[in-house]
Formats: sequence, C-alpha cells, structure tokens
Amino acid sequence: MGKIFVVLWVVVLFASPALADTRNGNANSRSFARYVFTVPADGEFDATIVWNNANVDITWIIICGTGDGFVVANALGFQDRIAHLVVGLPGGLGCTMFITTLSGSTPFRLHAQHSADQSLKNGTQRLQLIEEPAGSAHEAKANELLQLQRRTFAR
Repeated sequence: MGKIFVVLWVVVLFASPALADTRNGNANSRSFARYVFTVPADGEFDATIVWNNANVDITWIIICGTGDGFVVANALGFQDRIAHLVVGLPGGLGCTMFITTLSGSTPFRLHAQHSADQSLKNGTQRLQLIEEPAGSAHEAKANELLQLQRRTFAR
C-alpha cells in the first residue's frame, strides 16, 4: 500500500494538467481538422498523434505567427499510426495545427503539452487546443504544403 501511495503522489506532484490538452477527431483527405492555440510561455511544445487505420498516412502541419506566419512543424506519419514532435516556441505565439491525410480517413487522438518553468505551472495560464472552422489565416499555406506532400509521397 505504501508503494502505491508514493507512486500516485509522485504522479500528482509532477503532472501539469493546465499545460496539456487532448482532443479526439477524424482526419480525411478532403479537409483539415484545425486546432488553434497560444503558446503559454517560452518553452517546449510536445505533441503526439495516434490513429487507427494503418492504411492511412496522416500529415500534420503547425503554422505560427501573424500574416503569412512560419511553419514550425510539418510531420508525416507512414503506417506507424503514431507521430511525435517536439519544438521550442516563444511565449505568446499564436499557432494553428492542421491535421489531414494523404488519402483515406481515420479517427485520431491528439495530445499536446507545454513544458515551462515551475512558476508557470502554478499559475493560471494554460495550453488549450481550440477547434477552428475552415478558413483560418494560415490555411492557404497549409494547403500548399499538403499538395507538395501529396506529389512527393504519392503511393
């Protein structure tokens, strides 16, 4: 009983639920699943996506900033059914995450977290992924990257 208590105490002590978010969605080749978020503070953004259909290749694009923005990450998962990325981001930066497939469709689960100093973890700031409708500011750039991937990685 003592070992279980210690393990649970350590998990609760080091968990930072305010700086993490998880979403379930569906990805298909006809549209993007879109999530916007603001980076809470300077630190490391860490995200993982898993999906069910091994015949589907997911592409995952993160674009941050204003105006044309800049591409922070562009990941493509081939049949592994898991993709993971880690990137350092400055605080206050607005980002949009686009998730789609090269062909086919599949349900997915996305988990994102942000590592920052302990003072932020005890504060009120948080990482929150917010679903966004079509027509976001960076959608044209995401479509451009997607078309390049489709041409490059067509099976």
